[in-house]
Amino acid sequence: RPNRGWNGSDPIVLEGEPMTFHVTTLDGSGKITKGDGSVDFALAGTLRPTVALVDGDAIAFVGTAGAGSIDATCPDAALTQSVTVVPASAITALNMTEQVQPNDQAVVTVVPQSAGGPVYTGGCDWQVSDPSVTLDADVTPRLDLGAGEVAVFNVNRPGSFTISCTVAGQTTTVDVSR
Repeated sequence: RPNRGWNGSDPIVLEGEPMTFHVTTLDGSGKITKGDGSVDFALAGTLRPTVALVDGDAIAFVGTAGAGSIDATCPDAALTQSVTVVPASAITALNMTEQVQPNDQAVVTVVPQSAGGPVYTGGCDWQVSDPSVTLDADVTPRLDLGAGEVAVFNVNRPGSFTISCTVAGQTTTVDVSR
């Protein structure tokens, strides 16, 4: 089965962004098997292999705008996952939300959007209005998690500050206060 973070039938990926597609192997009764390496992968359409950190039964790929697919096969099972690859111009908005936590941290989420839905992209280029606001942790978009990026910023002193994300040529901003 694919390890998927997307809703709908196909993930939408920004062209030129390396992504990793991971599957979990199951036995005949649906229990997760142990070990890696029993799955062979093949890419088709606008997808091609790339070098990236992979863990377990996975393949790293990159694509150009258009339709692609990933075939995963092992001795007794197979699956095909379609992938839609879009150019940066297909991103219509960056949905950004923030929540300031009681521990003086701001959790910021950014989800790039296209007409077809959320888009998996590379990570944000973060900018802050004050050097006292520091990036503590950042989880970039991954096919197994979701198209959004989640970042945690330390808000080290009282005041109002601006946090900006630039991705795929678009910038969005949020104000946080402590």
